[in-house]
Amino acid sequence: MLIAEEFVLMALDPDGTAARSQSAAAVGVTGALVAELVHDGHLTLDDGRIHLTGTKPQHRLLIQALEGLKSHEGKKLKTTLGSIKHAGWSEVVDSMIAAGDLSRDKQAFRATRHPILDPHAQDLLLAALRGAAVGDGPLDRRMATLLALAGACRMLEVVAPKRGERKKAKQRIKEATDQVPVAAAVKYAIDAQAVVVVG
Repeated sequence: MLIAEEFVLMALDPDGTAARSQSAAAVGVTGALVAELVHDGHLTLDDGRIHLTGTKPQHRLLIQALEGLKSHEGKKLKTTLGSIKHAGWSEVVDSMIAAGDLSRDKQAFRATRHPILDPHAQDLLLAALRGAAVGDGPLDRRMATLLALAGACRMLEVVAPKRGERKKAKQRIKEATDQVPVAAAVKYAIDAQAVVVVG
């Protein structure tokens, strides 16, 4: 499962409602795809600028994301993250529906929901994430990326539902964010969205 797909599971309540801001989660999904491209060596972020390495991923969603990044080569990721084509929430959710991980519940006068078809998979993911959020051991790349993106997307309550654990979780999120340069770009893009909405 891609990090972006795990991020979607993290961002949804079991009934398929977005656990937090849908627009922030959408930026987080794009960030997760970019992070995976960086992890796999298809992309580098030198001084926050996008540079393609010339290698190609195997997964269709990562191929699409890399294609969408081509026109932004040399630019700062933080200012282009929201305009990367074919690398967003709808593409990842549609792929997960096709794979049987989610379904689509569309009704009039209500936001579309995407119920999780295998709640056990979500439970396992959240248990691992919550353990990492309050643990002391080293964070692997996957957990670090998910924690960093959770922080950037204001999903602290998802990774630390108990109030007493949130201070520790914030420390771990900061530690993860230091390891995952994409997270700063995600936070920047979400903050920029908030300014536009308020303004």
